[in-house]
Amino acid sequence: MRIGIFGIEEKGSEREKFLKLRDGANSPIVVLQCQRTMPNDTAVSLVWDVGITSVSGVATRSQQRLTFKSRPIFDAKFSCERVNKDADCIPVLPLQLNFSAPVSLEQARKIRLITPKGKAIAPQLSKDELKVGAVQHLNFPTPLPEKSTFKIVLPVDLRDDGGRPLYNIARFPLSVRTDENPPIAKFAADFGILELNASPSSPPLLPVTLRNVERDLAGELTQSAASDETPMPGNIVHGDTDMAAVEWLRRLNAAHESFEQIGRNSIFAQSDKIKSFKLPKPLPSKTFEVVGIPLKEPGFYVVELQSPRLGEALLAEKR
Repeated sequence: MRIGIFGIEEKGSEREKFLKLRDGANSPIVVLQCQRTMPNDTAVSLVWDVGITSVSGVATRSQQRLTFKSRPIFDAKFSCERVNKDADCIPVLPLQLNFSAPVSLEQARKIRLITPKGKAIAPQLSKDELKVGAVQHLNFPTPLPEKSTFKIVLPVDLRDDGGRPLYNIARFPLSVRTDENPPIAKFAADFGILELNASPSSPPLLPVTLRNVERDLAGELTQSAASDETPMPGNIVHGDTDMAAVEWLRRLNAAHESFEQIGRNSIFAQSDKIKSFKLPKPLPSKTFEVVGIPLKEPGFYVVELQSPRLGEALLAEKR
């Protein structure tokens, strides 16, 4: 018994008959292969001409033209995440190698990322590719050392599933370079709620993740301030009405639609009643840490931090 789609029995069906005939001497399937290799990425036509006769003796009376396109060239492309188009690869995010056509699992397992000290790092392969036995995309594990040059080495005779050699094999071994870990001055979310009386010993703290930013980062706020030790400048606006919160959410949403606005200019206008503060970063500037901005009074807050170092990384400008 053969069960088909939706669990319907196919015994005796036309599909079952077809499947039985498929691999037999009287199979209705005819496989054709061109006697020469076709050029890559080229329009091709298969002409089913007049007079081709079936096994039963019925001949075609008109010409049929089946048009298709041959596969693009078989090449390999490297990619990685960067803080801007001119920067090197971010060392904590994957380095990726992408093939335009599948390669065998055996060949993919021979690809290596060579560190400056000569250590060979094997690629990471997905579970789906391991099941299929063919690979088209692979990553190298991270994190990797900062500001270092690596080489991607491929098997000598790398070929795709059609037996084609790699078109851009001359680029390999390919040299790639990591940058320093990018600056981070990141709030936990665009919007959040802090409990006012969560701790009897300290006010509510707005968490901010910092790495590789200035020890004197600027900010502004309208209520409460952090310690002046190793300050990071910031700004805050504090409101106490529902409509104030709604208006600020609208302004923030509009600013987020323009990266130029949110990246280069302050969210605050001269008419806003802002309060400046200094956010301490106790650990060395490159150390990844989470610090808290105390918000002592109830209400709605909009908080902004200022990091020219982060601006330079993202926008190539110290703003």
